[in-house]
Amino acid sequence: MNDVMDGVPYLLAVMVVMGLATFATRVLPFVILYRVADHPLLVYLGRYLPAMILMLLVLYSFRQEVQLSVDFLPQLGCLVLVGLLQWWLKQALVSIIAGTAAYMALVQLGWV
Repeated sequence: MNDVMDGVPYLLAVMVVMGLATFATRVLPFVILYRVADHPLLVYLGRYLPAMILMLLVLYSFRQEVQLSVDFLPQLGCLVLVGLLQWWLKQALVSIIAGTAAYMALVQLGWV
């Protein structure tokens, strides 16, 4: 191995470069798109894209589970619980925590 790549200064330099790259990827979209922030397409995507992504994640998670068997019912029940809580309370964190707790309780009881 090269002596330049050994030691604390090299590791610090790598961490600084990684930090700057991460910061740049987070900031650049806001810097570049600040003039078109009110564009109807961006407003539409900002409103509906998070829900679409979450729906795709749910469908992907259940892709193996969707069968006409009783084994799928506990997961479906937890999904319905999350949906109902979100519709009723409109608090995403409460819905997610309740759904996760219900699923973990079912796992511990041996129903999943």
